[in-house]
Amino acid sequence: MRTISNSSSPLLKIQIHDIESRLTQGVMSQRPGSCSLVLMERGSGEICSAKDPLKLAANQLVWLPHGETAQVRTAPASRAIIAVLPKEVISRSLPEGAPGDDLQHYLKQRLTQQGSEAAALDFVKSNLMRMRQEIYSPQPGTEQILTHLCSLVFLQIWRNLYKAKDVRPVPKSVVDRFFAMERRHRAEHLSVGDYADRIGVSRDRLGAEVRRATNLSPRAYLHQELIREASELLEISSLQVAQIAYRLGFSEPGYFNRFFQRHTGQPPGRYRKHFRRTREEASDSFAAWP
Repeated sequence: MRTISNSSSPLLKIQIHDIESRLTQGVMSQRPGSCSLVLMERGSGEICSAKDPLKLAANQLVWLPHGETAQVRTAPASRAIIAVLPKEVISRSLPEGAPGDDLQHYLKQRLTQQGSEAAALDFVKSNLMRMRQEIYSPQPGTEQILTHLCSLVFLQIWRNLYKAKDVRPVPKSVVDRFFAMERRHRAEHLSVGDYADRIGVSRDRLGAEVRRATNLSPRAYLHQELIREASELLEISSLQVAQIAYRLGFSEPGYFNRFFQRHTGQPPGRYRKHFRRTREEASDSFAAWP
């Protein structure tokens, strides 16, 4: 079994397991806080789960959601490629529009796609192998490439569901529509009233629903998501602070600096330096271990 991983960021914590053995059984357990995509290329195997065990066959894709405790076992002379993704990666790499909205719902449950077309399996496999290459030898832009590769894999899963007519209309609550719309329009800095109008509810109702789901006002939630994405970009990207500001829809880097400092207590440049210094100190402490 060959495993490639790196622990620098959520995207680089993705692990790609290539399980292939002629004589012995392969075994892999899903880690807490992660999701897994199993591509059974040939042979057979099983997913051992107290809740819902499943036999595996060639040309099968299986998605194991966050929170499911399971163990993947492959029979001798079988091959499976398993991608283990931290749950944080999903929200960052879901495609935009209807596919992303559908997948946000469907990826919370186990998905089994049996007898997938060869072209679809090859597409998923090639993207997983490209992800492995990027993680093994990260370069400038690796995080962005990994985000797009994950998005392509998720789109193929959605397409398989669509072709199998397994995509059904997902009931959208007010909060679900607000969350989906916020992801698509984050950089536009829409007002709470704009969101309420587009969803088709009063501002008071939107506020009540969002508070019930998040303990935050809609405005506070919008600011929280802006700060979350800004923090991630400062941590894992090589973009300059001004580039991050424009990417997130701020017309002036100075306004972005004040906004970020008001919510985090420090300007973005200092936040980035502190994060990198802390990470380097942690790496040095591990390197000093016998």
